[in-house]
Amino acid sequence: MKSLLKYALKTKAQAIVVGTQNKSALDRFFLGSFTETLFHLSGIPVLAVGPGVKAVSKKGPILFPTDFSEKSEKAFEQVILVAQSYKTSLILHHCVQNPMTPLLQSGALLSAGGWMPEPDYLENEISKAQDLAKQWVSLAKRKGVNAQVLIEAPNGDVALAILAAAKKHKAQLIAMAAQRGPFSAALIGSTTRHVARQMSCPVLVYRKP
Repeated sequence: MKSLLKYALKTKAQAIVVGTQNKSALDRFFLGSFTETLFHLSGIPVLAVGPGVKAVSKKGPILFPTDFSEKSEKAFEQVILVAQSYKTSLILHHCVQNPMTPLLQSGALLSAGGWMPEPDYLENEISKAQDLAKQWVSLAKRKGVNAQVLIEAPNGDVALAILAAAKKHKAQLIAMAAQRGPFSAALIGSTTRHVARQMSCPVLVYRKP
């Protein structure tokens, strides 16, 4: 692993391309995958191609799941360059979730120091995401890349929502940002891992510094 990363840096590689293998549930639980470890250690983008990936349309868009954070925006700037190279469009995909739902049964959430009904909370978060998305779309357009926005409030797993969106829009690539470190790998990076395990198209992962 260290030798590969040193060599990639030495040769100024633009990306590390790796294949993934089908593993048992126990193997995946302990995150023993060489590819998944690369996601969280490599300072160079990692392009993963799984055994379930079939031929994809070169005309398909690039799906970019995002939380609209500053670090995610840096990855988005790199993805715009990829879209330019592929001469394709981008889909900004954002999932609005209620992080308190598993803990609260009252149907209300704490926001700005007070409680609000869950539907109002989701509407507020979607509105904020739409405002941010407009700025990102403008950034892509200034670079000559067409971008559209897909904002959802899934009831289930975010990774499944990402995979469903990629399939529905016939994406040729899913580009994501992953965080570094053992804590991130265990928790925050779980969405990235789940998408990579069930990919139907290649997944390009940028590590968040």
